[in-house]
Amino acid sequence: MAGAALRSHRGPRAASAGAIAGAVGVGAVEAVARARQKPGKIPELWSRIVASGAMMAPMGWAGGRLTGAGPLMVGTVSGGAAGLLGLRPQKVALGPVVGAAIGGGFALGRRPAPAAVVATTSVVAFRVISALLFRDAQFSMLAERVQAEDLPFEAVGCDELYGRSG
Repeated sequence: MAGAALRSHRGPRAASAGAIAGAVGVGAVEAVARARQKPGKIPELWSRIVASGAMMAPMGWAGGRLTGAGPLMVGTVSGGAAGLLGLRPQKVALGPVVGAAIGGGFALGRRPAPAAVVATTSVVAFRVISALLFRDAQFSMLAERVQAEDLPFEAVGCDELYGRSG
């Protein structure tokens, strides 16, 4: 969907080609990230940034289509959404600032930039900048130091979950 959203401003053929290219590109990133992923760890940051950008493209496309918002607004809202997902107050504050800067830069161009491109660029820029600025982990997404009996749910392994034996 990301590829289609990013290329839709060039017509249906370009959107179709974009969908195929996006599927291949994001699929390759995912395959490499999963192959490199260590047991019990989340995928590497670069692959999560690519995924964030890919998820934002269709949202930016829809937002631009439904509201007619220009690059400044699309960038500000997209960056703000990414900042909110960062949870920390400094990330919440940084998101719309980065988004507005990216959107403002696109607004200076001769032709209007597609909303999907603005949204994707804003989110990717925010993720890269926040990764450089805020290097300390706020929390762990994995329960590495918790005993299974302390979890509010039953901890099962993949084999148990999918009914595999042996």
